[in-house]
Amino acid sequence: MERVKGFPSRCLKMLARWLCPGADDDHAAIAQRLGMLPKSEVDHADDLAQWVEDERAAIAQWEEAERAAARDSLQAFTLRLNKRLAAGAGRSGNLVFSPLCLYAALSLWATGARERTLNELLGVLGVPSRDVHTFHVCTLARQALTDRPRTGGPRVSFGCGVWHDATVPLRPAFRDVNFHRQPEEAREQINAWVAALTNDLIPTLIGRDALSHLTDLVLVNTIYFKAKWNKSFDEERHLFHRLDNIAIDTPFMRGFGRQRIAWHNGFKVLQLRYEQGRPLPVQSQPQPTYSMCVFLPDVRDGLCWLASQIA
Repeated sequence: MERVKGFPSRCLKMLARWLCPGADDDHAAIAQRLGMLPKSEVDHADDLAQWVEDERAAIAQWEEAERAAARDSLQAFTLRLNKRLAAGAGRSGNLVFSPLCLYAALSLWATGARERTLNELLGVLGVPSRDVHTFHVCTLARQALTDRPRTGGPRVSFGCGVWHDATVPLRPAFRDVNFHRQPEEAREQINAWVAALTNDLIPTLIGRDALSHLTDLVLVNTIYFKAKWNKSFDEERHLFHRLDNIAIDTPFMRGFGRQRIAWHNGFKVLQLRYEQGRPLPVQSQPQPTYSMCVFLPDVRDGLCWLASQIA
């Protein structure tokens, strides 16, 4: 690497590593980044240092904008999905789903899709292109799926896989099984993969006779989360009023102390934080925190109204 006028070579190499982490001294990326420097700014160390600060600030601003776009994309997808699923569940059914899991499963499908199928998937996910979507998925994974059991934090395990029949040519990254001739063996293989990722909480995801010789492709997504409350609760039984006006004796969590509560028109939101554990080593990305948010309507039969307001 050539010495820049007015700037020691050793310092220049340190600066290059700062701009391009993990790169060698003669890496092409370093030369490219340094080649972007206007000559008038290279002549003075102070100007060069200021250019570096401006560059890093611009990159940080762009990354934060992309993280916000990824969150907005998932949030919009969640609201649309909740409205559709809630309408199907009706007043008497329970509804449990993971927007992140469904988002990831469709994302995996979009990875191998083309033309009309790809455009339809991107429209459902709410992103303009495959490249933007790939960045969003990576950003969401870093933000929401940080496994921290060694520091006393939450245990998070996430898996997303595609199994395709051996007669269907796909990229090597996708798993191949024999649905046509050995559907039961394929079912056991998928279930074993899910059980391992969920710490055996879900030993059987694919039921018997769910796969057959007509099956060509199976997308599987799973998430496992285990954490302690930041402040523990005592158990106390109270009447729980269901939507069908039947009240049943149910164990409730009871605790005292300051809580994070937001009041809105017609409902409240309670945020219950999980124990985060010891801080991780210093990172460029902000470390995620986990909590449960409970939405409670002001009136006893206001759940359906609340769901419509959220959607």
